[in-house]
Amino acid sequence: MAVKENDWFAINLLNDDVNALDLVSNNITVENTGLQSREHYKGLKSVQEKFQTNSGKFDEVAFNKAYDSALYTYNNLATEDYEKKLLTSMEQDPDYWLDSGAKIRSTSATISLSDDPYHRGAGLSGLQSVSDPN
Repeated sequence: MAVKENDWFAINLLNDDVNALDLVSNNITVENTGLQSREHYKGLKSVQEKFQTNSGKFDEVAFNKAYDSALYTYNNLATEDYEKKLLTSMEQDPDYWLDSGAKIRSTSATISLSDDPYHRGAGLSGLQSVSDPN
């Protein structure tokens, strides 16, 4: 297997807080990112240390779970137009940009005028302003 610039397993293992959109937007693609075999990673000292239990044994279950997750997401990235899938699953504001087939959610503010049941002397007269109580 040809060695690629990035390693999908390492990216996912070291970055718990990133999602697929973060990776795609940072140019992490199947063209420049690879995933080695399960055995390859088991042989790495850093992976053995990462999945070591308190008793010093290699945690096979935790490793397999992490590898299976990385394999699943890598295969999704490799077999689908991932950027298009992400964009169509996002809710988008039609006032700014819109891709065909995307979910639409308006982010425009709405102001409703209503009588104040408590008869207070001040109220909203405009955005970021309050009317004079007199």
